[in-house]
Amino acid sequence: MNERIEKLMVNASSGACYDGNEPVLFGTEIEKFAEMIVKDCVKVIDDSQPWYKDYRDQIQKGMRDYCSDRVKDHFGVEE
Repeated sequence: MNERIEKLMVNASSGACYDGNEPVLFGTEIEKFAEMIVKDCVKVIDDSQPWYKDYRDQIQKGMRDYCSDRVKDHFGVEE
């Protein structure tokens, strides 16, 4: 399993139940895990570095903000 996904899964888990070496998620933990993945994806978008050092930076920032907002809206995740 991807190391980052495993870390998110452990953070979402209550730690009560493990299947081998991985936590098993139940009920609200699954929702929390999914929300953590969406927030992590949005962070990747928000942390992207601009390619340009002129007015195009503002355009790229606007697109990053737009994409972040669209992803959060699509999954119903708030800040």
